[in-house]
Amino acid sequence: TPNAPPAAPGAADVIARLAGRPITRDQYDRLAGPYLVQLRTQMGAAFTSDVMRTAKQNAFDEVVRREVLAIEAERQGVVVTEADTDSLLRQDQMLQTNGKFDPAKLQEFKMNPQSNYFQLLPRLREFAAVAKLDRQLHERFTPSRAEVRAEFEKRSAQVRFSFLPLQLRDMSLEPESTAPEWEAYYKAHPGDFVKRARIRLRYYRLPLPGATDSTRAPAESLAFERGRRMADSLRAGTLADSSAGTLDTGLFDVGAPVVPGLGRSPELAAAVAQADTVPSLHVLGPFKLPDAVIVATVVERQAKQPQPFLEALGNVKRRADADKRKAAAEADRRAWYEANREHYKTVRATLTRVRLSLATFKERDIPAPELDRWYQAHGRTLYGMPDSSKSWLPPVTDSLRRIVRARMLASERDRWATSTMEKLAAGLGTSREVAALARANGAVAETLSVVRGVAADSVFTPAVVDSILTGAMAGKGLVRGPRRLGMYSVAWRVDAADTAYVPAFEAVRARVEMEFTTDKEKKDEAEGRARYEQHRSEYVTPVKYTIDYVAVPIPPADSVRLSDAELKAEYQKNIASYRQEEQVHARHLLISTREGGADVDAKAKARADSLLAAIRHGADFADLAKRFSQDPGSAATGGDLGWFGHGRMVPEFDRAAFALKPGEVSAVVKTQFGYHILKLEERKAAGTRPFDEVRNDIRAALAASRADSSARKVAEMLRRRLALAADPKAVAARYGGLRSPPSFAANEAVNGLGFVQGLAADLPKLPAGRWAPAIYRSGQSFVAVRPGHVIPSRPADFEEARVQAIQDVMTARRQALLDQKVAAIRSALAAGAKLDSLAAPYGGLKDSGPVSPGFGFVPTLGPEPRLVQRAFAAKPGELSDTLKVAQGVVWYRVESHNPGDPKAFEAAQAQLTQELLLQRYMPWLEERKRTLKLEILAPEFRAARRPPAVAGASTGG
Repeated sequence: TPNAPPAAPGAADVIARLAGRPITRDQYDRLAGPYLVQLRTQMGAAFTSDVMRTAKQNAFDEVVRREVLAIEAERQGVVVTEADTDSLLRQDQMLQTNGKFDPAKLQEFKMNPQSNYFQLLPRLREFAAVAKLDRQLHERFTPSRAEVRAEFEKRSAQVRFSFLPLQLRDMSLEPESTAPEWEAYYKAHPGDFVKRARIRLRYYRLPLPGATDSTRAPAESLAFERGRRMADSLRAGTLADSSAGTLDTGLFDVGAPVVPGLGRSPELAAAVAQADTVPSLHVLGPFKLPDAVIVATVVERQAKQPQPFLEALGNVKRRADADKRKAAAEADRRAWYEANREHYKTVRATLTRVRLSLATFKERDIPAPELDRWYQAHGRTLYGMPDSSKSWLPPVTDSLRRIVRARMLASERDRWATSTMEKLAAGLGTSREVAALARANGAVAETLSVVRGVAADSVFTPAVVDSILTGAMAGKGLVRGPRRLGMYSVAWRVDAADTAYVPAFEAVRARVEMEFTTDKEKKDEAEGRARYEQHRSEYVTPVKYTIDYVAVPIPPADSVRLSDAELKAEYQKNIASYRQEEQVHARHLLISTREGGADVDAKAKARADSLLAAIRHGADFADLAKRFSQDPGSAATGGDLGWFGHGRMVPEFDRAAFALKPGEVSAVVKTQFGYHILKLEERKAAGTRPFDEVRNDIRAALAASRADSSARKVAEMLRRRLALAADPKAVAARYGGLRSPPSFAANEAVNGLGFVQGLAADLPKLPAGRWAPAIYRSGQSFVAVRPGHVIPSRPADFEEARVQAIQDVMTARRQALLDQKVAAIRSALAAGAKLDSLAAPYGGLKDSGPVSPGFGFVPTLGPEPRLVQRAFAAKPGELSDTLKVAQGVVWYRVESHNPGDPKAFEAAQAQLTQELLLQRYMPWLEERKRTLKLEILAPEFRAARRPPAVAGASTGG
């Protein structure tokens, strides 16, 4: 500038040196001063001391950048003309008149022998060279519009495709139904494949105060009256009250307990069911909901109708498969039973049994004197003494009389049962007419069969049956009992016995199931053994290792004491890590388009537009998000996404969110997930988080680090002592002792330690019998390790390889099934079959939804970037050949390409251009800086170094 040139800098004025060139405090202040003033004006109260420190560091980095450019301009010999230096002088206020550049003043400054023009000229030429080089670099690194467009399309272009996946994991080894069986099942179960009646409502919502609000009752009464007038107007074909916002439920099943957007209302559900059967009924309500009164109109009906065979085929096949597998399982088990009937041979006996229920005993009313006499004669037995004892008896009381009465009645019941059963047993022994005798004595006579291991009934348990059958043949015709079994007194006679009886299948089903399963496991094992014998070389044991170790526990972080000064010092030391990018706190409401084609897309857009209109008319955003949003992660919280920075969301969403001001609601935004409506709650400017906000985080991290460090030092000291031949048992005693776990493979957990970081990679290189030169981290311990002997790999015996061999057999079967199905589909496609019809038995074609190039996740398949890449290269309608994916194969048909919204490109072009420019400019700058020695002399700029950002102070030279 025309001001006097600065004097040569003193040592105190130099804040850094770059390749020997001094960087002065004056240079720094000239750039930092205006920059800090601008930031303070923009940020106001948010311009904290932390932000100030970060801003100063930014300014210092910018000064260094300009010095790098000055050195590079000199190295390249950048030519500077007088016009270049004049263009710098034009910006000086002293060469302006009324705020505009004055050529006469410039000429006067250059020609006046009293001016400092020639003294200033070398510095001006350097500034001009820096500006020229910077312009050249920008021109060199600025991408063309075509490159920016290509990058935009790469990020925002989308492809949508339908696909049929066949995956190894889905190949069932159980029986599957055939095409004729599908048709037969569909015809046999017409009621299972019906499209339910559906209905769509448009409703008017009159909000109510909260349940605890004192104005709730009168407001509810007014809303009901207003709702009745609206319903009357709607029935008359007019709408008297047009101020109420309208919302749409979309189509939903009649009979569903929950109406979309309105929740659970029995009254509304009943009205919907009535509207389905009464075509003339088209106005419903008013109805009271927890937060509103609503009036609804029926705007669309879809009658209940049979589901076409092809549409239902996926469900038909699943059900037919289930039936076939159930029938096959039953047949297999019955066949097993028939083939092993001899195995189920047992003893069966036919009995005549008489049972007397003790509950039929008729109790008598015992007078008090008789109770007292019994008490005097037998009362001592109540206290565990014999009748003959002459001990003192407590006086009789009413409670004692109740006990005595129960004892007397029990004795009488026993005598009655004994006497009755003796008569009945005698009748059984003489083959008299037992049934009549039993009836005459209040008992039941019955004939029954008993089989070993099976309970006959609630009286004869399996244990009783076993005891009966043990002597059935020898005791045939003999009477057994009476015997007390629960609340019955029982006597029986064995009339016949069969020692070669085979029970019916149902009687031994549980046993058959268990033994059939055991037999299947044996067959699987036999196949696994055969696989093992044929491929022995594939089954080897892993190399195993033995170790001794001593573990030093890491103390809990909360046991470490830290002062506030230490926390603040840690904060200053790592202040760069507390910088945060610009962030926004937003809500969104999503109407998904993941399922379906163009028709679904159009309906989703219409619904999103309807919801946006309701929000614009005052509807609560969070309430609508809870009721309508199809984002499972945020709907429950009213669409709340919390805080996020640039790049966390898909590009369209990101641009829309950061373009809003707090409180603003976006237009409908389309992404690969569907249609969004966004509302911005808050915004945080980029800056440094204050110390108080991160104090607890610093404390936790520093305490954990200190605890780790102290335990590591102890472990290192212990390892050194062990390496110097100290007694391991003595040294390890205070740390839980020397431990020697069982041998383990490198990829296995160590018993008592778990997985030890880095040990698996080191074990093959460590000498046996010597303590390892490093310590290892395992969970909350540091470990000193002494390797022992190595157990080399060897051919595995069958027991060691058993599980893997059986799994290999199953995998081979699944692969064979997959190969058969793939061959069948390939043949059908070659013969002209449509992919849609071939996919029907598998539930129809899957829909990828809109997929971006950088988003290689495909529903049901997982990450498949190669598939996405090929889909982008294919034309709409183009059908792929068989494409191998991670778990099988897939066929796909591209439905649509979306290169991105042209309007969105125009809005994003500047930001994307700058981003691509920096991606090229910054590596060049860092490469040049690596060739130059930077000495930072000012402590304030030495605390935390990081790569400079070419922003804020600009790259303008």
